[in-house]
Amino acid sequence: MDNDSFFFKKQINCKVFLFFLAFLLFSNNFTVKSQVTCINDISKVICETIINQIEKNKFPEGSKIVILPFIGSDNESDTIFSRLGMKISQQLSDELNLELYNSRYSRNRNYKVIISENKNSLLLETSQKFFKLPTQADESEFNKQYCNSVKPDYYITGKYKLDSKYSKLSLYNIYLQSDPLNLENKIKIPINSVSEIPITPSDKEEIVKLHTISLEEVCAFLAMDIKTKDLNELVFLDNFLLMDTRLTSPFSRMFKLILQQKLVDFAGMQILAESALSNETPSAKYKISGTFWEEGGSLKINMELKNTENNKIIASSVRKIPLIWFESNKISIKPDNFETAKQNDDFIKKNEVRTSGGLLLEINTNKGKDNLLFSKGELLKLSVKANMECYVRFIYYFTDGNKVLLLDNYHILPENLNKWIELPNQFECAEPFGVELMMASAQQMPFEPLNIQLKNGYKFIMDDMITITKTTHRGFIEKKQFSEIGIPITTTK
Repeated sequence: MDNDSFFFKKQINCKVFLFFLAFLLFSNNFTVKSQVTCINDISKVICETIINQIEKNKFPEGSKIVILPFIGSDNESDTIFSRLGMKISQQLSDELNLELYNSRYSRNRNYKVIISENKNSLLLETSQKFFKLPTQADESEFNKQYCNSVKPDYYITGKYKLDSKYSKLSLYNIYLQSDPLNLENKIKIPINSVSEIPITPSDKEEIVKLHTISLEEVCAFLAMDIKTKDLNELVFLDNFLLMDTRLTSPFSRMFKLILQQKLVDFAGMQILAESALSNETPSAKYKISGTFWEEGGSLKINMELKNTENNKIIASSVRKIPLIWFESNKISIKPDNFETAKQNDDFIKKNEVRTSGGLLLEINTNKGKDNLLFSKGELLKLSVKANMECYVRFIYYFTDGNKVLLLDNYHILPENLNKWIELPNQFECAEPFGVELMMASAQQMPFEPLNIQLKNGYKFIMDDMITITKTTHRGFIEKKQFSEIGIPITTTK
């Protein structure tokens, strides 16, 4: 054979091999999917044991096997339906399908693994029911949705567990059975030698994300929890507060945007836009509000749906997200200046005089008056209303500690009593960002001047908060009419 002929045949053989490899990779049986290394490692060993059991029990020719998502457990719960459980099922199914093909005995017997085509990205009720063996009543629907309309001959179920540091993954209680309704025919797969495997640093972030419920998932659950029949009215979605404070955060904005979409998708609600808020009357008959609480290793979310006309709670829900999910996704729940902002808000609540001598001042913004959150570039517009002739002072406390006199001695005349008056000044949201505070005070006589310094067109107050309070409250006994109100405002990029 000459060299040219040998080279030509070598090229043909290489092409045939590459074609055959491509066929394997892209065929239905061996679809390439993203793999988590530690799951892949433990799957290889488990599959060998499963195949031994299949061959030992001489499964009928053409048997079809389905692997259900594994049910998880950790320090918080022992029954967790997670995307990690789905991932274990997916990788184990792929590996078992490949090993069955590689085994001459199994290949000749034409055993097949049903690879579920269910692509639910969110862990909702439709996918949660696949974690358990079907009952007689829902077997047909289970086969249709999870088994691609194929009836399995054998079912594989199992559980997984993670330690508190997410450093080890354990698989246990793996069973193989033919009848989902007959628990006595189960075959336990012995995997004691590989029941625990280290999680590599490169896998840890993915494991955390798959094991923990995501923000989108918890918002979908919250929406389904409060879904109410015949709710055809507009619903106002408020920014959720941090614990028992009046403070919001940039996370509140992120949460609100996701929850708003889930309320539309899963609860069929009509959400009122912030731009439709009115000074005069409530624009929505119903209101959704809530709080965030750090509890143990989780963030607890309390939510309630209220009728604003009678303040009656229509529906409520409590859901949790593991704090490690926020760490893994680099999301901060609290603003950077939370402790300082909380101290300032506590000081204002303790010292503010809501009303004295019958004078009552009310303030509002273009985004309402509660749980306020403004993003960079948005405009803050103020409105005031008083029931007596008075003078009004507005002071703004920035996140960096600076204090600005926004408006001083604004005179509300007798003809404007009990009417909302939109102030001429508008303020653009800009750096520094964080939790800030707006303080409004009203009294029957003009206020004493503060120690101010003009910078870049703003009147910066040189006095500290205690001095400002004493100056504003000076001669309080002689002032028969006085009213004061403070509103926290969170600003974000």
